[in-house]
Amino acid sequence: MNRIGVILIIIFVVIVIITTVLLIVLLPEKKKSFAIPLQDAIGEDDFVQDPRLETYTQQTSFCNDPINQNDSKCKILKYLSDPEKFYIPNIKKITSKLNQFINIEHDTPSENLGCRKMTIGLEILKLFIDENNTVEQIEQTLNPPQLILIKYINHIMTGQAKTYKKADGVTKVDSILFDCKGNRCTEDMDSIKSVSVIIHTRLINLTDLENPKFSIFGSDDIPFNDKYSITAEELGYAVSGDTPTFQTVQPVNEDGKPIGEHFTLYTISGLQFRQMCAIDAFNSLDTIKTLLDKTCPTGSGDVSGTPLAI
Repeated sequence: MNRIGVILIIIFVVIVIITTVLLIVLLPEKKKSFAIPLQDAIGEDDFVQDPRLETYTQQTSFCNDPINQNDSKCKILKYLSDPEKFYIPNIKKITSKLNQFINIEHDTPSENLGCRKMTIGLEILKLFIDENNTVEQIEQTLNPPQLILIKYINHIMTGQAKTYKKADGVTKVDSILFDCKGNRCTEDMDSIKSVSVIIHTRLINLTDLENPKFSIFGSDDIPFNDKYSITAEELGYAVSGDTPTFQTVQPVNEDGKPIGEHFTLYTISGLQFRQMCAIDAFNSLDTIKTLLDKTCPTGSGDVSGTPLAI
């Protein structure tokens, strides 16, 4: 090989190396899921709307009206649409569907309203949960930002309160509160230090503290795979209001019969919460599909229930 040929080969190799380095340096890194969890009880979701959010959510109607900017569901939509606070793949599609759901709640009622709600609920779940997966597969794929998303999907689709007041009538507490390392939940389950969740007292069994169990969707005493030491604070019986308040004495109806459910604030691990959500999501997907098949072709299908019960 002559001298010119060698020089050309060296030049070619140098160009390849430089190009490779530039591609590594200049190409944007794939964005990873993350969430900065809100503390709803102390009003940290009251932030100024980013003018770009209309692009992210394609909002029309209800939440785009300035009168409704402080509506709790619209605030959630803003939070999920803010790329500085929350991101998962498909989030634009999910917020668009949530926006549709909020809008139809304020549409003129129609006989298919319930079916439309369930259809959107199913579409949202399928955007981040594979309907063909087993419970175990769903559990392994759910990450912390998705768990936070589940919390807010529940609030939008069920009207479940985000915050409650303890029996003292003053202290507010979140229905579900994520404690994340550095106040930032990432795709790593270890980024969740703990989850505080208000649920029916009967749903978590702490009789054996070394082997805690939970019940969900009619399945009783399911052992938690993670043996994190769960703590419990009894809250009492919920009394409805703008901010539901707990009371220690069980209420009674007009006939003097006890009514209402007893609630407890449990602090569990991220893995334990994920296990509960995975079973919940698996059963919810099947339940919604069954209801759509059975009720929507012939009736209203108005079962304004939740896609996820937690």
